[in-house]
Amino acid sequence: MNAVLSIVCELCLTTVLAPAPMRLPDARPEKAPPFSDVVREHFKTWDQTGRGYLTAEEVHHLVRNLSVTGPAAAVIATLHHYERIHRKNLVRFSEQFLLSVNNENATQETDRKLRLFLRTRYWHYFNQIEQTPRQLFVGDAPSLDGIHQGAVGDCFVIAPIGSAVARNPEEVRRWFHPLPDGGCELVFPQRRVRVPRLSDAEIALTSSAGSQGMWLKVLETGVGLTEVRSGFERSDESGEDAVDHGGSARETYRLLTGRSFGRVDLMKTREPERIGELISQSLREGRLVGTGTDRTRRANHVPTNHDYAIIGYDAERRLVHLWNPWGNRVSTQGMPGIENGFPTEGGKFSVPLNDFVRIFRAVVYETREEARREQS
Repeated sequence: MNAVLSIVCELCLTTVLAPAPMRLPDARPEKAPPFSDVVREHFKTWDQTGRGYLTAEEVHHLVRNLSVTGPAAAVIATLHHYERIHRKNLVRFSEQFLLSVNNENATQETDRKLRLFLRTRYWHYFNQIEQTPRQLFVGDAPSLDGIHQGAVGDCFVIAPIGSAVARNPEEVRRWFHPLPDGGCELVFPQRRVRVPRLSDAEIALTSSAGSQGMWLKVLETGVGLTEVRSGFERSDESGEDAVDHGGSARETYRLLTGRSFGRVDLMKTREPERIGELISQSLREGRLVGTGTDRTRRANHVPTNHDYAIIGYDAERRLVHLWNPWGNRVSTQGMPGIENGFPTEGGKFSVPLNDFVRIFRAVVYETREEARREQS
């Protein structure tokens, strides 16, 4: 074990990561009013300046507005999603244009694609708002089953959360302390953060735990707020916005555990036995372990520039068991491996140790040392 520890690199990469692919509805949900009808009803209220278009700043504030609910919140979440992807002012989204989104006969291909983008995202966000139980936990939650990373590129948040859930779901549940105003205080080993009640638009935009309740959305937002309150992002940003700027999985692990984390660079050591020993011993001792890929594609169906939780290790078969926070499904053609990918269900897949050290960039692992304390 000491030989493994001697190759730890304490430098921590900060990354900006791609969002998970969205599972978009094929048609408008039965209960959802048409996009343009919602705009017609609410635009005058949204357009506080009376200029006839919405700016990115106006949309940003509407996302956090608790009075914007249901279909209206789904439209606002859609506009916020588009602005966040393109990072430009929403001047193009005039009232006239938004009222034409239902028109499928646009003459310009770019307009047709944009209208389709807005309609399908609106349908998706409408479903998120309608189908998310408002209880913090439902049944035996939390569980990895049903988790899907949302439109925010924050696998560096969701993968460590998944690792903690896989280790001890009851411990995760104890982090949550509901408040009378509908908010929640999250109590981590070294930090406390108060998460205000989430708006419908924030519920739409954050990651989903399916029918398990609100816990993942609250936790994801809380992790983002620790960045805002540490001065890493704008002080007026929501937690959901803050994590969209990218970040470090190792910092999330430190927040959740209160422990320092080591890092092994797999590009500098490709000694499978040492890596297998590190993973095996860490998991036996109940310590969290994670991994990630860089921008170089080294295996089919294994997303690049992405963080994963390591949730198990089979020493006899030399298999590393991983979890992708996308919660995705992969069916492979031919023999599983680097060329054909690895069968995946609910984000869970297994990779032979020799392939693991070739595909992944690094391993981060919980140590016994207490992390340096941050101010709350």
